[in-house]
Amino acid sequence: MFSPLKRLTPVAAGLALVAATQSSSLLAADTARLQQVEQQLASLQQQLAGPQAERLQFNGFFSTGYSRATNDAGYAGNTEKSALAENTLLGLQGRYNLSRDTSLTLQMVARGSDDWSTEMEWAYLSHRITPSLQVRAGKLRLPLFMHSDALEVGYAQTALRPNREVYGVVPVNSYTGADLTYDHFLPYGSVSLQLFSGHSEDTTAIGGNPVDIEMRNAVGGVITWTDFTWTLRVNAATADTSISGAAAQNAGFGDGSSRGNFYGLGVQYDDGLWQITSEITRIEVDSAYSDTDSAYLTVAHRLGSWTPYISAGWLKSQDDDDRRGQPLQQALFNIERQSYSLGLRWDLLSNTALTADWTHVNELDDTLGGLSGNIDAGRQAFSNSNIYSLRLDSVF
Repeated sequence: MFSPLKRLTPVAAGLALVAATQSSSLLAADTARLQQVEQQLASLQQQLAGPQAERLQFNGFFSTGYSRATNDAGYAGNTEKSALAENTLLGLQGRYNLSRDTSLTLQMVARGSDDWSTEMEWAYLSHRITPSLQVRAGKLRLPLFMHSDALEVGYAQTALRPNREVYGVVPVNSYTGADLTYDHFLPYGSVSLQLFSGHSEDTTAIGGNPVDIEMRNAVGGVITWTDFTWTLRVNAATADTSISGAAAQNAGFGDGSSRGNFYGLGVQYDDGLWQITSEITRIEVDSAYSDTDSAYLTVAHRLGSWTPYISAGWLKSQDDDDRRGQPLQQALFNIERQSYSLGLRWDLLSNTALTADWTHVNELDDTLGGLSGNIDAGRQAFSNSNIYSLRLDSVF
């Protein structure tokens, strides 16, 4: 008699053969599916790396923070009330390359201080005529300062805020028009020449009251030299300027326009560890508005992810005698002020930084210092002020 084991052997061999056949079929099916997925992935990668994808570029920036002053002097908009929305903004920027040499750029910014209303800050078409020559037309940033292009990108700046004595004297930031930029590369650096012209309108406040400011027939030029450690920047601009509104009439501006001139000189040293930046500006306006000189100096030292800095700013009107006997104009436009800042920036991530800043304002002399709290009071109610700020900045 055959044992049960001998009788089951052919059956087991058959089952093993069937299982092996099924396993081979399943393996072949899995291999085919894997190859299909790999082909689809390769096709998707080709599409993402194709010309259509390269045409569109998108990035943005975000800032939020807290600030508070020791009184209601109003320096940089800060009072005894805690400010959070005023330090918060979101910017989105997109660039679409129409061709290798032509592109369209748009930048929109929403600010907490404006109830998150969105404004189009940039909207221009650029075309590179030659590798060294580029023309742009549309809504552009006024190139009056070293950091004009990154004015609201907090992450791109070392200090918590641009120095108010220099950057706060021009009430408009953008214009509608065109510019032409020529770059010339040298053996040890480069020189850039930018010419611009256009028109600008904006609303600001004088003595707490809104006024409309218009600049027509604005023309200017900027020359920048850099060896990538030292940077030297010289610029000048002129425009027909008019200021209107009830506050402007009360201040004696009158109707019509006047000529306004702007001159600026900037220098920066940055060797990767030390950063020293200074700008000097002069504004001349043929009206009641102040002729002012202003300057600042900022010194920063990078210690790994930490960057402590110290800064000092100065602002003074140069035509006070022209307003003698006119109390309102003297109160509004006779200005003398100094500020001192001490801050520390911490780069938490490659695209995110946290900055703490203490700013002290004083040396108003016998003026109201251009501070809204003094102007509202009609006297020098505040001879100094301290502002404490903490802000988080990020780019993406």
